[in-house]
Amino acid sequence: PRERGECIAQMHFRDGWREYTEVRFWGGAHLLKIALNEKERDDLRRKRMQWGASGGKDQKETTIGWATFEDAGRYPVREGKDYFGSRFHLFRKPTFLISLFDGIGGARVAIDSLPDHYRVIESFSSEVDKNAKAVVSRYAPGTIDLGDVADINRHVINNVILGNKEVQKYRRCAVWNDEVHFVVIAGPPCQDVSQAKARKGKTDGLLGGEKSMLFYHVPRILCYLTEGLEPWISEKPWMPGAPIRHVEDNLHYIVENVDMAPSNMKQFNEFLGNITPWKIDFNKGGACASFMSRRRLYWSSVKNWGGEIGIDAFLRLGCAHPARRRSLEYVLAKHGLQGYEFCNRHSGKKVELLGTLTRFVENVGQENYFIRLKKDHRDDPDGVMREAPQVVNENLMGFPQNHTKYGEKGKVLSEKERRMLLGLVHIMRQPDLCS
Repeated sequence: PRERGECIAQMHFRDGWREYTEVRFWGGAHLLKIALNEKERDDLRRKRMQWGASGGKDQKETTIGWATFEDAGRYPVREGKDYFGSRFHLFRKPTFLISLFDGIGGARVAIDSLPDHYRVIESFSSEVDKNAKAVVSRYAPGTIDLGDVADINRHVINNVILGNKEVQKYRRCAVWNDEVHFVVIAGPPCQDVSQAKARKGKTDGLLGGEKSMLFYHVPRILCYLTEGLEPWISEKPWMPGAPIRHVEDNLHYIVENVDMAPSNMKQFNEFLGNITPWKIDFNKGGACASFMSRRRLYWSSVKNWGGEIGIDAFLRLGCAHPARRRSLEYVLAKHGLQGYEFCNRHSGKKVELLGTLTRFVENVGQENYFIRLKKDHRDDPDGVMREAPQVVNENLMGFPQNHTKYGEKGKVLSEKERRMLLGLVHIMRQPDLCS
């Protein structure tokens, strides 16, 4: 019988489309599946499906069920074959996010910017900076704090994460199909592995730096998650004919870091399953997913063959910048700074591309980009240069307005403190420049 809950979708099948039509719908917190052959379809028509379906044999399309979900909003259902071969699947995938070295929650903000694809059911965050943790809690109040990444052991994995009430609700989904995802996103510290450090002879090629060694916690935690999920996925599916599932169908990861020396990259490759990273420069060739030209490496379990990503790939994926940049001045004007432009604070030249806004060494800013009034808006020939407000930098990095305004215990943070928090970001989404 249909469980009580909000009706979110009505599913159909077309007669003669295929011998077996699989239809899934949500009842409460459980994913139910029915495999229908021709005889079963006739039986269901005769019974008119007690849980609310209707239709006749002469109808071209027959409604066979309602999708319900107890505690969620509306889930649109998209037509088309999915991985299981069904004509229908839930468009928004239930996702459990585990963000290591979380910073100010860039991973959660990025996933939330994909509202038609994924819905974060529960979010787990590992971060040590108190102000950063406060920012994450303010953005996503239900986020579960895992503390220092070094303290995440099997007990934390099995009890805090996999033993979580919401995770347990979706346990059966992991057995039946890939309708639930556990996503690990990590951006371990990059100071000890950068190309600059390698050129200066400050790294030994074995991730021996105090900060870079934190990377090894990522494969360790992935191993613990795999161990914990293995019994779930290896359970025998209750429905005959269901495909054999593997942990990698439900557990995914993305690890980000700077472009580094080959010896260090080799270590990352080996410890992350012998995969090749994607090399992405977000501004190279005009593929503007960000205003900042930040060449980065991404190790992904989803598409793990690696390679270079340029403008052509971004265009094919439909995620190139929507307007090829409305100009930095457009962003400044959105925040009440009409007539201003970005410039290099050393050379005084106007700039249209930004390298990085948030790089710090021992709490001393190395940013090169200030703002000033344009020539036709100022009296002095050189123009007084000053730092851009952090609300502008938040916009450039794709965060909601005033994302970093408040810190621990609701304290209003200074511009310097906010800049330092923005420097903790390890993943960026496309900035909203067209609204």
